[in-house]
Amino acid sequence: MGKRKNGYGIYILILALVIVFLMAIDGSLGFLLSIISIPIGLIAMISHFSPDKNKNIMDGETEKLNNERSEKIKGTFKSQPFKYHKRELVGRIEGATLPDEIKKISDLTFLQLSTIKPIEISDFLNQNPNIRYLSLQGPFWFKNNVKLTLFHLTIKSNDNIYTIIRQFSHLHQLQLLELHCKNILLEEILQFCRSIKTLVLRVDMAQIPQEIFNLPQLEYLNISHNKIRKISEKDVLSYSSLRTKPLDINLSYNKLKKVPISLLRLNSRIKLNLKENPITTSHLKRLYKNYKDQIYLSYDQERIATRTFHPQTWFALKVLLSLILVLFPVIVFGSFVGSVLIGIVVWSAWSV
Repeated sequence: MGKRKNGYGIYILILALVIVFLMAIDGSLGFLLSIISIPIGLIAMISHFSPDKNKNIMDGETEKLNNERSEKIKGTFKSQPFKYHKRELVGRIEGATLPDEIKKISDLTFLQLSTIKPIEISDFLNQNPNIRYLSLQGPFWFKNNVKLTLFHLTIKSNDNIYTIIRQFSHLHQLQLLELHCKNILLEEILQFCRSIKTLVLRVDMAQIPQEIFNLPQLEYLNISHNKIRKISEKDVLSYSSLRTKPLDINLSYNKLKKVPISLLRLNSRIKLNLKENPITTSHLKRLYKNYKDQIYLSYDQERIATRTFHPQTWFALKVLLSLILVLFPVIVFGSFVGSVLIGIVVWSAWSV
């Protein structure tokens, strides 16, 4: 009886592999997962009721090691302690004011702070005029202008971002600006930061403001993880700065289905990261064929873009594999009902 169950398991595994081959080539990955769950579930049931199933029993030593590992993981979620070393300060503020031991510091070049409570910090920043790298996460606020000459500025989770930017007196040398906020007036912020070379924006934007491409020294633009659905051809042609300078644009993890070809045609030194966008198959193939050296794609996107099956060959192959799948239950198990069910699944796959 055990051998018979194992034989069924092999047959079902072969069936799963055939389905994988059929659907993976066709690119219907979402539907593939739902179909694969059927044979995998049957295999799991066979394995569960098999008399010679192996049972893994955790001994005392393994349990001890796992408990130690769990404690280490929990430890990583504890409040980050302050670390002050070689004129660099990194930490999290728990209270509503800066701790006394921090207020005494006046030689910083690097400052990275986070908080969950509103904290006024302008006096402390002015007390450290040599800060060049500043990263603030949380509702920090300034009562006075800040006279820092920054090279790198990161602001996260702060609704007062526009007010904060305005209170920096010397942003003319800022080279990197990174913003992780919502509901911001980006156009008004960028007017204070004209020397930016690297711009990182995770601000839930649905379109790219024209002001970004008017930054004269911009070299790298990271607008991944936003909600951009469309880049209009008209806007691209109006960005005169795109015609001459090299520019890397990270558009990954947005909602783009198409990218204007003119954006790549205008300038061969423009590079686009298009990973994890729902770009249509036909457009993806065109981009890959004509502008492969200017785009970055995910593994799945490249696999779709490089499929080389001739349409007639693929049609014949699909018909053959479909027949094999439908006849499989009758031939192997003698089950007409099984063939009907598989036939319904195959018909659904053809209609995807």
